[in-house]
Amino acid sequence: MNELLKSFGMFLRHNWFRIAICMPAVLCGTGAVVFAVWGVLEEQITARYSGEADRQFQAKNYASACICFERLVQLQPEQSEVLYGLGMTLDALGKSGRAAAILSSLAPSDRQGYAPAHLWQAKMVLRGTKSTRQELGAAEKHLLFVAQYEPANHEANALLGELYFKTGRWAQAEPYLRKAARDRPELRFLLANVDRSQGKRDEGRGQAELALMIFRKRAEARPDDREARVLGRGRLAPGGLSRRHRDPTAGAGPWGRPLLPSGARPGLCHPVGRLG
Repeated sequence: MNELLKSFGMFLRHNWFRIAICMPAVLCGTGAVVFAVWGVLEEQITARYSGEADRQFQAKNYASACICFERLVQLQPEQSEVLYGLGMTLDALGKSGRAAAILSSLAPSDRQGYAPAHLWQAKMVLRGTKSTRQELGAAEKHLLFVAQYEPANHEANALLGELYFKTGRWAQAEPYLRKAARDRPELRFLLANVDRSQGKRDEGRGQAELALMIFRKRAEARPDDREARVLGRGRLAPGGLSRRHRDPTAGAGPWGRPLLPSGARPGLCHPVGRLG
């Protein structure tokens, strides 16, 4: 044993310079391996929390979802999707103050921000019944941000089209209603009124006839669909739409009842797209 230690000591004395030169490379290599391993582990942890957060939210286990989102915020504090998910979960738990603070920070009124948060802000106004002109203007601005950066967002297009229609800005309502009507055929009745208001009577009648046909077929396929039965009933008079069809959303919004049901929380079904 003594001979072995003596030999090792002689090796160090004769080769210390080579060892000193190689040591930084050895340390760097070890550090690189450690960081690489940690990076893989962090990705796996984030993916697990993301999947669990979404599952718990969809199952309406909001307390459990909140724990997952809190952990995700610690791992990814700058990720808008994660912060939005946490904000929506807090809103579902009734912690509206903290939820509003998070979601408002993601949707500033003077710049792009995060589109789903802008949409949430607009919905918060449009589900009310006593919104002021200033609040409606803020909702419009939020929706325009969404429409600018996500032009195919049918929900934003529908809300903008309805907002402009209800406030008498029919020409501005037209392009948004046309986009949204592909997924929401009842909006074709509003679009028919918009076309008629701009002297396009034949186009307006065509929109209304198409909407009637869609709802009649839907009512035949689903007899328990009350909306389809109501909107598919009747005929178009030579002079235009019946009262039932002039505005199937009549009374909606801050001008009557909310555009959104009072019991609905904006965006509650989908807190995030995909995380991690």
